[in-house]
Amino acid sequence: QALTLLNDATGLEAARMLGLHALNIDSAASERLNNLAERILGRSLVADELSTLQTTLETVREGFKKSPGEAQRLIEVGDMPAGILASGEFQASGASAVDVADAAVEPPEIADEWATWMTAASLLLNLDETITRE
Repeated sequence: QALTLLNDATGLEAARMLGLHALNIDSAASERLNNLAERILGRSLVADELSTLQTTLETVREGFKKSPGEAQRLIEVGDMPAGILASGEFQASGASAVDVADAAVEPPEIADEWATWMTAASLLLNLDETITRE
């Protein structure tokens, strides 16, 4: 079930926008991760979860740096415009994603970081805890 959801365009669109939200938080990675967890899981991460996700973030970030273009391809999945950050309007005005004109391509450093946070959001969205309620 998780593999199906992990590759689902709708789930990736949600992860992309959650990743963008995290990217726009001006704080440490741990605070960004906890913010994502609170939005997705309704709770903060425990120390082990936070440590694991931070390690995963670094691995993912390095992977995108080693594979130019992969991050851009990931953030282009689905129907939402991917060129949200190119003009800087999203951060400057706080406009919603659908209000900002679609630009062609994100600068590589933004695409890499955005895709990294998109991956973190996707991981949280695909936890059993998120998918099922007991």
